[in-house]
Amino acid sequence: MLTLDIVSGDNNVLENANETQFLNFDGAVPESSTGDDVFSKGTNSQLGVSTSPSPDKKNLTINATVDPIYVDDTAIVFVTGLENATGKVYVDISSVVYFGYINEGVASVIVYGVVENTTANVTYDGDENYNPASTNVTIIVYPFPKIDTNISIVVSDDYVSERKTVNIRFPGSYDIGGNITVILNNESRTFDMKDAETIAIMDYFYVLVRYANLTVGNYSVEAYYSGDDHYLPSNATGNFSIYPKENLTMNISASPVIEGQNVTIDVELVKDAIVANVTATVDGKNFTFNVVRPDVKIIIPGLAAGNYTVPVSYSGNFKYNPVSQDVNISVLPRPDVNIVADNVIKYYGGSERFVANIYDSNMNPIANKSVNITINGVTYTRTTNDNGTASLALRLNPGTYYVTTQVGDFSANSTVTILSTIESADLTKYYKNETQFTVQVFGTDGKAAGAGEKVTFNVHGVLYTRTTNESGIAKLNINLEPGQYIITASYNNCNVSNNITVVPVLNASDLSMKYMDGSQFKATLLDGQGKPCAGQNITFNINGVFYDRLTDSNGVVNLNIRLMAGEYIITSSYNGCNVANTITITS
Repeated sequence: MLTLDIVSGDNNVLENANETQFLNFDGAVPESSTGDDVFSKGTNSQLGVSTSPSPDKKNLTINATVDPIYVDDTAIVFVTGLENATGKVYVDISSVVYFGYINEGVASVIVYGVVENTTANVTYDGDENYNPASTNVTIIVYPFPKIDTNISIVVSDDYVSERKTVNIRFPGSYDIGGNITVILNNESRTFDMKDAETIAIMDYFYVLVRYANLTVGNYSVEAYYSGDDHYLPSNATGNFSIYPKENLTMNISASPVIEGQNVTIDVELVKDAIVANVTATVDGKNFTFNVVRPDVKIIIPGLAAGNYTVPVSYSGNFKYNPVSQDVNISVLPRPDVNIVADNVIKYYGGSERFVANIYDSNMNPIANKSVNITINGVTYTRTTNDNGTASLALRLNPGTYYVTTQVGDFSANSTVTILSTIESADLTKYYKNETQFTVQVFGTDGKAAGAGEKVTFNVHGVLYTRTTNESGIAKLNINLEPGQYIITASYNNCNVSNNITVVPVLNASDLSMKYMDGSQFKATLLDGQGKPCAGQNITFNINGVFYDRLTDSNGVVNLNIRLMAGEYIITSSYNGCNVANTITITS
């Protein structure tokens, strides 16, 4: 018996498969043909193949199943009931035939391109032991699941302006079709999604709906998205208010200047008045500056001497209305004398001098002019040289001083700052710990003095001299009894004083008790860092009798008091530190 498979392409698809197939070919058909014989195309001959059942073979009952799929997905038809059978199983869908091989009694046939619910014919052509068999199977095809859009309205309260934007937020990307309808206080607008104005921000994109000249009031917004082939319809609501703009008060000032100097108009605004501009108009000329901070300086150069009334206008922004306000400007004539006296900052002992330069109204130096310089309550008179310069040596202690330079009726103010060549700080330390008093000394150029410099310390009337290291640092050990001290460090005639506080490590309080009431006298011992000091011996002296006790884990030591009624002085001692207290006993 001859069996032919008429195959098209590479997908195991048979075309026009019926119970009897005809094939045009050239040449004779072999008397006995097995395997996969191939016949060339021709036009003169046909071969008919019959698939009639044979009574000598067994019958099969086959069953076909397939899972539901989505449109254009691949379906797999599973055919069972083929135990011990061999060969292929065919699935016919609208005259397009797919096949699969039988493996261990099961055949699986892959089917492509099904777009709607379809009933397929499943056939088995039989083999040497089994007759052909057939059945039907229905392939259920679902449309693609639509995506939920969950639109939302993003809009905020605002102030009256020429334009207001309502944002409709969509998740995902720009491939959304359909249309959107936006209703603002009963005014409806519909946009095709492909034509709407949109913007993407992170994982969302927004449809921008713009409104012009909305008046003051409360607004409700409704948005309706129609959906499309891939996205579900959605709707959202929102509310916002339009407020009237506020009036702004500007604080404007301008200091008098001398002719030839720039005029500065200071404009003080509130913080949210930015993103605007301010304009000053002088003699028909506008000077405009952007408002990027709440304080604005308008610079106007080249004004002639005279008094000016200058309007300053604020353009307004999203919150504030425009406003205009006048400021008075005074431009003084150039004086006969101009004094230029810069501030001075110097280290103690440095060679810098206070210098005043005297000029006429055209800024030419004035020679042989008497100049009075007042500093620290003392007035010094100097005469200018050919360059119009007068100077004063500064032999002052560290500090800041105010200087007045006067020439006739004209004066100028300056400051002189004398920096110390000694850097130090107050010191607080526990009795006999290792903390030292430290200073660093500098040269008149402000650089660290280096090694080998002598520094003198005066503590409680006792003088100590120490030498600096390579960093200009000198140190002094402090082995003083608990108390308050003043220490003065001296270097190259520069003196700096600081406070030293020595904190006791042994502390006790007076005790009042009744005779034999069991009270104890307590003392507390701390180490050099102020922490409890355990296991240390404390000596108590009462009326010449000595008692030794050890501190516990909290640094506390106790002494039982078994004395007659009266008043006693008790002295607690540790490592040279002595504390005296009173014990009062009543009967």
